[in-house]
Amino acid sequence: MNGTATLTRHRSSSDTVEFQVIGELRDDLHHLLLLGSDGHSYGYDIISGEIRELEPDDSWAVDVVGHVAQRLEATAGKLAT
Repeated sequence: MNGTATLTRHRSSSDTVEFQVIGELRDDLHHLLLLGSDGHSYGYDIISGEIRELEPDDSWAVDVVGHVAQRLEATAGKLAT
């Protein structure tokens, strides 16, 4: 993984969670591990755009290299509940 992205999740017009990409799924690099500004971990499926809260385990590779910030925005329709 090269760098860190910040993904903004809009729950409503007044509620926003920002994410940092901190890792990726070892067996499927199309799934990123995110850390939300709310302190929770999330999986981000790059193909579908879906974001789902999760508890990371050993299947995730965590990035410990320096970070370069980027900003992405997710549409509310892609957020898993």
